[in-house]
Amino acid sequence: FFFLFAFIPIFILSITGVFLDHANILSKFMSSVKLPHKILPPVYNTLQSDIWSLDIHNNIVRIGNRYGIYKSDNLKQWKLESRGFAYKMIRENNLLYISGMGASNKVFDGKWNLLRNSPHMFKDVLHVDKKLKYFSSSTTSITKFKLPKFTDATVYSLLLTLHDGTFFSSWWIWINDLTVFSLIILALSGIVRYYKKLTLN
Repeated sequence: FFFLFAFIPIFILSITGVFLDHANILSKFMSSVKLPHKILPPVYNTLQSDIWSLDIHNNIVRIGNRYGIYKSDNLKQWKLESRGFAYKMIRENNLLYISGMGASNKVFDGKWNLLRNSPHMFKDVLHVDKKLKYFSSSTTSITKFKLPKFTDATVYSLLLTLHDGTFFSSWWIWINDLTVFSLIILALSGIVRYYKKLTLN
C-alpha cells in the first residue's frame, strides 16, 4: 500500500530527471509549451525567489528569471522586456550580454538581438585583442580558456555529481535514463500486481 504513495515522487523525480539531463535536446519543446498560472503552485506567482541576474544602468533596473528579463524605472511596476530564461546578465559599457539557460543567448544595445556562436550558459564576457571572448565551463573551442584544476572537492559538489551522473562519465545520463524507465515499469507493474491481489482476495 505504501508503494502507491511512493510511486508519485518516484515518477516525478524520474521524468524531470530525464528532461533535465537532455535539456540541450529538449529545450525548444520545454520553452515552447506554456502552462497557465491557475494550474501551477503559488511559487510561480512571484519573483521573490526567482531572481537569477540583475543589471542597473541609466536608472533602469533589469532582473532576469525563468520567464525572461523584466525592467523597471521605479521598482514598483515591472514590464517583461525579453522572454527566455536569463541565467546571467553581463554589462560591458552600453552592451548588455544575456547568458540563457535553456534559452538563446542575447545582446541588448537598445534592441534585443540573438548572440550567435556563443557557449551555453557562459559566465562572463571579455575582449582579448579586440575580439569578444566568453568565460565558460564549456569545453568547446569557442571558449579557449583553461579552467583551474583542483586537488580536492566539497561534499556538495560530490553529491551533485553523483546525482547527475557526471561523477562517473558524461555518458552516464543514458544509464540514468535506463534506470528511470526501469523504475517506472517496476512501479507500474507493482501497482498492477497489488490491484490483482486485492481483487483475488
